[in-house]
Amino acid sequence: LLPYTNSYGYGEDGYTLRIYGNYNNSIDILMLPELDQATNTLEISFKTRPSDATSFGGSLQVGYMTDPDDTASFITVANYSCSEFANGYNLRAASFANAPANARIALRVVPTGSAKSWYIDDLDVHDMPACARANGISADNITTNGFTLHVDDPTLVNNYRYYISSENFIDSADFDDTVFIVNGLAHSTDFELSVVSSCDDGTLTLPHTISVSTLCGPVTEVPFVENFENWTATQSNGMNRCWNRLYCNSTNSLVTNNYPYCASGSGYAYSGFKSLKIYSKGTSNGIKEYSVAYLPEFDVDMNTLKVSFFYKYGGSTTNINKVRIAVGISENVADTTTFTRLATLTPTVIGWNEFEVYLSGYTGTGNRIPIMQTSTGSTAITSYIDNVV
Repeated sequence: LLPYTNSYGYGEDGYTLRIYGNYNNSIDILMLPELDQATNTLEISFKTRPSDATSFGGSLQVGYMTDPDDTASFITVANYSCSEFANGYNLRAASFANAPANARIALRVVPTGSAKSWYIDDLDVHDMPACARANGISADNITTNGFTLHVDDPTLVNNYRYYISSENFIDSADFDDTVFIVNGLAHSTDFELSVVSSCDDGTLTLPHTISVSTLCGPVTEVPFVENFENWTATQSNGMNRCWNRLYCNSTNSLVTNNYPYCASGSGYAYSGFKSLKIYSKGTSNGIKEYSVAYLPEFDVDMNTLKVSFFYKYGGSTTNINKVRIAVGISENVADTTTFTRLATLTPTVIGWNEFEVYLSGYTGTGNRIPIMQTSTGSTAITSYIDNVV
């Protein structure tokens, strides 16, 4: 029966509640216990995510039921779509201010086109705060070191407080306007931004959280390290925004939406769980399919640098001598003719190979470091790159 709890590691502590919706209009409803307090004085909060962020899985709805024995009495007060949760678990809250005092709080999954599971964690029902949550949070005018923060203006809000954090940074500040400029941030960085409302009675609401990324800027200090653990592991979104990629396909066209891309899974990474998946293949008509990963822009003397990485050859022993990994410096990430090769490498073992290339001797003006995989013969070869320094 569904909903049910499981211990498959979906929850932040290993346990979570799963609610399921099926494509044949089978709708699961989770109804909370009867509470000894008027429903219209309550708010619910929880962390949630769908089983994946595709658009076909329908939505998670929060609401109430006026008759616990009649599913048709479900009234929706908040609706969440899959696309809101591309980055995993997010905190959500909903108010029951307009519900009847004796209604039962409930959640359900409404599918559209395919089966979908939603996972619920850290569910909490509590007194409604004295003012509304800060909704309508958005950021624009994004630069390499900041952005403009916008907040809708709920009633009875005294001021706001924002919290911003990244992997190695955390900051907060109070502000009393619906528009606020945040600056002094690092470039090329993903941030989590949370805003809470400060009510007139001195209490704080639950946060509303969004993700903000500052624009790319050049790497000015080394070592530069990338292990791909914070990347999104999909082919369509598989490159960090400050990296670039090119793939020459079987029609000899250069495209930017294919290989390389971030991959996640058992055996893909030298350390951790993610790596960069790269591909090449020779074809019978003489066209070679190959892929190139370009590191971010560097603002240092390129001749003083070296690049090292782990490379996992993904083919057979028969084809290991047909693979070439070229490393060098490029002036234009959209034009492989500007790629000056400073080393051509060949894997020697099935599994992980460690490579190191010095970039000294370069006389051009490029500031991007490409890693290209090519191969001869008609066999498709997929390999993995990890721990680039």
